[in-house]
Amino acid sequence: MFAVALASGHAPVWAMVGLVALWGLGEGVFLPALGALVPGLVARKESLADAIALLGLARSVSTVAGPALAGVLVAWSGPASVLLVDAVTYGVGALALGRLGVPGPAEPGASNSMPADLREGWSEFRSRTWLWVTTVQMAFFNLLVWAPFLVLGPLTAQRELGGARAWGLVMAAYGVGAVLGGLLMLGRRPARPLAVATVATLGWALPSAALAAGAPLLWTAAAALVAGLGSAVCGALYETTMQRWVPGDVLARVTAFGGLGAFVLGPLGLAAAGPLAERVGAGTVLAFGALWQLVSGVTVLAVREVRCASWDPPGRASGGGAG
Repeated sequence: MFAVALASGHAPVWAMVGLVALWGLGEGVFLPALGALVPGLVARKESLADAIALLGLARSVSTVAGPALAGVLVAWSGPASVLLVDAVTYGVGALALGRLGVPGPAEPGASNSMPADLREGWSEFRSRTWLWVTTVQMAFFNLLVWAPFLVLGPLTAQRELGGARAWGLVMAAYGVGAVLGGLLMLGRRPARPLAVATVATLGWALPSAALAAGAPLLWTAAAALVAGLGSAVCGALYETTMQRWVPGDVLARVTAFGGLGAFVLGPLGLAAAGPLAERVGAGTVLAFGALWQLVSGVTVLAVREVRCASWDPPGRASGGGAG
């Protein structure tokens, strides 16, 4: 629909907003389902971490290669062709997913009530201190760190680093870091995965701090690379812990609550970053976000369930599967 709107030469803002909202709704349904799907596709449960790392690596590679390929297509035949190719890839992906054979729940039809299912999922979510604590951390990360970085980063790059090309280099460095982080996690089994994941989140403070401090482009790109690496490490370890510790029959619902909590404040951060920067300055907003990320990471590490969580849930022998 995006491609049709652009190709017609008539793409009003309200239509674009509606289509983006529809895309966000679809992603909100897809991501929890994907989180519950992966454990069912991995034959050897001890390989679950590698499967998640590979999935994250594929995302990171597409993040680096996608914009470059899109730029070539836009220059060759216009933006509508990029969106058309994107739609085709989504269609191919949907067909591939539809052909997957995944075992059904152990007790099909155990609950036919959506409110009951939601209550069960919420109960499982809030009963795990490490889960809701890290979700709160991610919610405020998206509000105070990532949203201001995405809004004010290009503006700062335009004013101080040389413009769009400099910002493209910073984001490319972030993507390369994520690829390196995905490669680093292949075959890795840290004894304290949540502690390592939380330490990795401290890297997100670096790009905002570099921009706030007026660091040169090379140092800002290096900070983004470290942040990207930390993002991949954190994502792989966190998702693996989730899928190993949460029972498979409630995993999608628990993932949905986690995703909702993590991203619910993001739109507010995107809307508020610009007006706030006009009042106190972009550097101040970015510096506060960097400081917040460091403080929140240390605070989460102080939670015993996060700091001491082992690779396997209590009562499960090493190498056991999730769900």
